[in-house]
Amino acid sequence: MNPLDSRNTFKHLNQSASVKSQLRSIIVGRILMFGLLLSLIIILFGIVGQMSYEDEVREHAHYCDMVAEGTWPDYDNLYDQCDLAYNNLKELENK
Repeated sequence: MNPLDSRNTFKHLNQSASVKSQLRSIIVGRILMFGLLLSLIIILFGIVGQMSYEDEVREHAHYCDMVAEGTWPDYDNLYDQCDLAYNNLKELENK
């Protein structure tokens, strides 16, 4: 075997290891970015879900107020659950 061939082979192996290292870095970076993006999406869904819950509690309490005043009829048959609505509203306001 020619000594020049062995040096070229070593250079090729060294370059190959460098390319593998770079590819590994890129793959790990993309996996981390995907994980962060997925985490952000999950957090946003949680925030939107909480806001939707709070809106629904406030709407139920408003419905109860309007039925109690006689402005609206109890068309959803929810007036008997007004205590629950007011308790949930108090919990939201105390946060």
